[in-house]
Amino acid sequence: MINAATKQKRGWFAGKKRCIPRSQLLIKRVKFALYVMVSAGVSFEGKGSLHFVDEKAKVNADNYVNQLLPKLLDDCHQLLGQRFIFQQDGVTQQWLAAH
Repeated sequence: MINAATKQKRGWFAGKKRCIPRSQLLIKRVKFALYVMVSAGVSFEGKGSLHFVDEKAKVNADNYVNQLLPKLLDDCHQLLGQRFIFQQDGVTQQWLAAH
């Protein structure tokens, strides 16, 4: 029997595991990152692009302001022109009024 997804032969063996060829016991897989950090914007006018943060990047204030925020603002300008309010998730109206 051949598995269509992996293109590997698979078979049924009677007996012990040590009787099975090693090539049929181990399946190599591509390893993915343990996590992916993505940022995007959504509005009534449409959605922005997905912006992937580099795997080794530390998202601190400097990285956010200099790397990610300009991309998000470009999306806002493309979708909405100059008339928009940029608001992060979880920011309250009281915090916005105070800042």
